[in-house]
Amino acid sequence: MSPISEAMSDMHISEDENLLNAPDDAAIMCKTEIRAGLDRSDVRRISEIERLSFTDPWLEISFEDIAEGKKDCIFITAYSDGEPSGFGCMYTVLDEAHIMNIAAAPDCRRRGVASMIMDALISDAISKGVSVMMLEVRESNRAAIGLYKKYGFEEVGVRKNYYRKPTENAILMNKNL
Repeated sequence: MSPISEAMSDMHISEDENLLNAPDDAAIMCKTEIRAGLDRSDVRRISEIERLSFTDPWLEISFEDIAEGKKDCIFITAYSDGEPSGFGCMYTVLDEAHIMNIAAAPDCRRRGVASMIMDALISDAISKGVSVMMLEVRESNRAAIGLYKKYGFEEVGVRKNYYRKPTENAILMNKNL
């Protein structure tokens, strides 16, 4: 089984319903640094961001496996004020990349963290010769869909009842590079 197939059922994209109603000053950029990889000392905080972002979160052991190099994925960690503030995870197979998970800490949403993570993932995909990036997103997650459209992703299909807690369809989105 390929890494993408193995992890597809665990894919998540963070949602913040307050994104669309946030005051203008919430859009002020966090002072954020992006680093490739996941440091073992940051696993607990990344797992916490995951739990705060998703109704069906990945287990902490999944992040431990990534930090220990047991999963062959591209992992991006965002740091704001020296602390982990978000992350992105992507698998590549041949010329395809599948974004598995993007999340920002609640206090760093609407402050450019997710955009910086997207920039890093797209840059990494281009450097690896990827021709198409793919992802799934909850159909109710208007904020994430808006972010992906901003980056040129297009809706290409629907996966019925893909998500659980609650059960919901996934919108399939692709971006040609």
